[in-house]
Amino acid sequence: MSELDTHFPVELYRKLIAIGTQILQSHDTTAIVREIAHAFAQHSRFERVGVSLYAAPVSPDQSDPPTIAEYITVGLSPEQEQLLRQRRAAGKILSDKEILEAGRPIGPALYVSADRLPQLRRYAVTQSNVSAEWGPYDMLYWLLRSGEQIFGRIALSQPRDGRLPTPAELEPLALLVNMATLALINTYRIRALHEQQQKLAEQARHDALTGVYNRRALDEMLNELIRARKPFTLVFLDIDDFFTVNDRFGHLVGDRVIQGLAHFLRQIIRKTDSLFRYGGDEFIILMPQTTAEKAEQVLARLQQELQNLRAQWAGDLAGLSLAISMGTSSWSPQNPRPLEAIFEEADQFMYRRKRAKQPNPQPLPDTGRGDSPLRVGEEPGEGSL
Repeated sequence: MSELDTHFPVELYRKLIAIGTQILQSHDTTAIVREIAHAFAQHSRFERVGVSLYAAPVSPDQSDPPTIAEYITVGLSPEQEQLLRQRRAAGKILSDKEILEAGRPIGPALYVSADRLPQLRRYAVTQSNVSAEWGPYDMLYWLLRSGEQIFGRIALSQPRDGRLPTPAELEPLALLVNMATLALINTYRIRALHEQQQKLAEQARHDALTGVYNRRALDEMLNELIRARKPFTLVFLDIDDFFTVNDRFGHLVGDRVIQGLAHFLRQIIRKTDSLFRYGGDEFIILMPQTTAEKAEQVLARLQQELQNLRAQWAGDLAGLSLAISMGTSSWSPQNPRPLEAIFEEADQFMYRRKRAKQPNPQPLPDTGRGDSPLRVGEEPGEGSL
């Protein structure tokens, strides 16, 4: 602490209020922790300052050491920094409960001696400025606390004059700590609100029954790909005569079949692909950066994998034979068609293959495009299982 701060506490208050105001305007936890550490190093009697911010607020009754998210020190040598990092990694951190139980209050801070808390000899860095008042492992802790929540702590050691501070000396710093704690509370609230908004936004893009993407997410991704002029292929698929499952086993079983299909498809599609529930028992696989020719190989593998699912359904549904029909359509910058045309084409191919499996199938109206671009060496109906 400077001579000016000792003789003119009003000036010290002014400085600390200015620092606290700057902290209140920040929502960057790293910046907040850094400002606290440097303010204490400059305006307290301690040469060593460590500020820890927890990953989440903890209770004063928590016996386990907190998880540290941010940690900044001032006044330690590189070797001492490395030693503390190793100890933190090994879990050698005091819990706030230990500090509260062993600490002797000095104003709003807690003085903890190694005589009352022997763990300090294993956790703290030895100090040279010792006296009858201050031992080589003694610490002064300041908990960043609001009610029953503790957000972090300030650890002070190596007093310049080798003595304990008085409550009056710590009083100006209490103002800074209160402002910093308020800043952290605001930051946590803003972060929690942002995370909740992200969670709600993500939920709005997912199907409630299956957990896969929904039509809203499909529209967003397709428009993004088209704006970026990146090719893609869509695979439409649904379960043939799905109504028979609902009729024979009920809608709960029908829902489980849809959930099972979604889970199975998620396991077998490529990591770069996305799965969407389009409605009812109908799903869409989006294959970005995939041309029609490349999609042929992927579709052939899907057909083989889906045979396993058919066998599982036959066992679970009392021998009921369910099949899946697929239809495809592709978009590329060289052939930039409206999305409505892409959807219509894939849907038409899927239903054409579905009807081809029926006895005496009636042909659908020709779309003018001919057969599917995905040829896997089978007769019409190749996209069916």
